[in-house]
Amino acid sequence: MEKQIFSYKSKQLNALKAETCTLRLIVGMESLSWAVSDEQGNVLGLQSWQFTNENSQFQAVYPDIRMILSQEQPLSWHYAHRHVAIYNKQVTFVPRRLFRVEDRAKYFKVLLAQDTTCDQHDTWLEPFDCHMVFNTEKGLLDIMNSQFSSFQPKHLADPLLLRFLRWAAADQYAVFVNLRNQQMQVAVFDRRNLAFYNSFDCTKASDVLYYTLLAFDQFKQDPILTPLHLSGNILEDSEVYKMLYRYFRNIRFLDLPTGHALPQEAADLPAHFWFDLWAI
Repeated sequence: MEKQIFSYKSKQLNALKAETCTLRLIVGMESLSWAVSDEQGNVLGLQSWQFTNENSQFQAVYPDIRMILSQEQPLSWHYAHRHVAIYNKQVTFVPRRLFRVEDRAKYFKVLLAQDTTCDQHDTWLEPFDCHMVFNTEKGLLDIMNSQFSSFQPKHLADPLLLRFLRWAAADQYAVFVNLRNQQMQVAVFDRRNLAFYNSFDCTKASDVLYYTLLAFDQFKQDPILTPLHLSGNILEDSEVYKMLYRYFRNIRFLDLPTGHALPQEAADLPAHFWFDLWAI
């Protein structure tokens, strides 16, 4: 069952106005969010839902996704630019020299049992000299193809890692954590080189702490000195943040790109809450 956590629609947002605007949409097994901004970067629409998905399976939230896509009228309009990303945990990275398109399915055999309900796709990540291979559920593809013309699967890890790279220091390690409801994405950069990426379930605040500490420990980084960059569903007065602050003192929240301002109605949710949405 879905739970709407934020909803804003400007009176200026209509089908005619949409033709000059940009739509951003992320569909995940744990949440769905979308935003519409005009040519000046003003946000005209912003909504987010969280899903109850105890088994972390996309099939469990198909009805919620279909309902949201069909009921939210702005999602059916034509936009000047449309950016859509899918999020799941089924991602792996293959160095360019070892990658073969015909072997995409094989790259998952070590990690996952063969899944005939998924298709494999890949994205070339030039800054990291590798291909990111990801699974996309066929049922979800059917939903997205019926909603959007010329839909091309893109995984959230692609634009998110590229956006993280802009924040990574050139002379030290940096750890990034993006929270999406009860899922977290963790990335580690070594002087702007991608050293680690993975996704984890985090049903408790202690889970977030554990997997963050694990990343620091794996690369022998000092939690006091090495920056921890946070984005996503985390607030400074939350249990998660307070627990993290006991161990990490160099915490930095990620911001939206320059020129994009949230509406006053979204003041209760900080900019880093929407970081991944603007990353796409």
